[in-house]
Amino acid sequence: TRLVSDWSSDVCSSDLRLDDATIKGSLTQFPFINWRPEDGEQEYATLLETCRPLAKPMVIKVQATREQALEREVQLGNNHVFPIFACAVSPDGCHALTGGQDRSVRVYETQTGRLLRLFTGHTGFIREVAWSGDKQHVLSGSTDATVRLWSTSTGLCEQVLKGHNGPVWGAAWGPDQRRVISGSSDNTVRLWDVATGRCLRILDGH
Repeated sequence: TRLVSDWSSDVCSSDLRLDDATIKGSLTQFPFINWRPEDGEQEYATLLETCRPLAKPMVIKVQATREQALEREVQLGNNHVFPIFACAVSPDGCHALTGGQDRSVRVYETQTGRLLRLFTGHTGFIREVAWSGDKQHVLSGSTDATVRLWSTSTGLCEQVLKGHNGPVWGAAWGPDQRRVISGSSDNTVRLWDVATGRCLRILDGH
């Protein structure tokens, strides 16, 4: 025998065992109340508890502010004439760095999307851009086989790192900002000294 108590959308249920017959099949997964003649009186409290309406759980609704709920989208302007191949956000999140097929590197203000600085000088596509930790310099790697170091304060190119025999696909600053590492389609990785522009080491084997 099956007892079901329905309280609006909340349903509580239990089996009533009326005799000593073995409980079989799908009913074995449910708890039951012994409602045989000799057990009825002592199980009455259990029956009442089973039929008691379920307590409504307390639900706390938190409404996020618009600023918290939505990601901010900024249009960085249509300054690049051709596709963008590389981009990086400054360590403080205030500026964005981009480079692309038009051979230029650009700095934008992320809050407004305003173009702040334009670096030109590469003769090939820009495939990599990266910020220095202090935001005073940026580097760019290009299919012209060079890596260039730019000053964000003056907009000038301070160093051209030459030596690769193919396009530069990746470049990054060292932890102390005194070294730069670059990787090229010439199957080498090169370590550079920022101050002198000298190649300190060639890692081959790729």
